Amino acid sequence: MTGGYAGQIDLEEIDFLIQVKNDIIPIEVKSDENIRRKSLAVYNDLYQPPVRIRFSLKNLKKDNGLLNIPLFMVDYTEKLLRLS
Repeated sequence: MTGGYAGQIDLEEIDFLIQVKNDIIPIEVKSDENIRRKSLAVYNDLYQPPVRIRFSLKNLKKDNGLLNIPLFMVDYTEKLLRLS
């Protein structure tokens, strides 16, 4: 898994992109309970990644290709991707 900063991508709130094998996975980081999916939805419409990741205060959940990982579980991202 390799990573990079997505600052040069013209999408609203995609914070990071990581590469897993041949797939590019978008990551959005939310530090509060107020979460929106707009930027990840736009990215999904454009590129159809196998999974999208959001780090937030919400519980661990996978729904329609969106893997929500609680902030305290960030260290488990690679393992969770293998399981999903």
